[in-house]
Amino acid sequence: MTQPQSIAIRDARVITSRHGGHPVVHLKGVAVVNDSAVPCHCYVDPTMRNWSWWEHTLEQIARSTPNTYTQIRGVRFKNARQGLINADARPQVVSQFTQGEQ
Repeated sequence: MTQPQSIAIRDARVITSRHGGHPVVHLKGVAVVNDSAVPCHCYVDPTMRNWSWWEHTLEQIARSTPNTYTQIRGVRFKNARQGLINADARPQVVSQFTQGEQ
């Protein structure tokens, strides 16, 4: 599978990490790959170095209203079969939109 052109995050929740038991952010959304929508998800861990790369994006997601998607570029799959986005990326927020706008 090729890499996503962008992803649209629709949900962000703090969950407990299976690796260490500390809080991590679990993002869920849809990746756009070859003009098709593919479910995707990502785990962002505040104890890792890449947290600072995601901080601005996570703040924008947190300020969004329900049913708002945050479109992000600059990410890639870690495991395309599972729809797992690699958190070792430097995401850029492209836009925010409500369901049905795009």
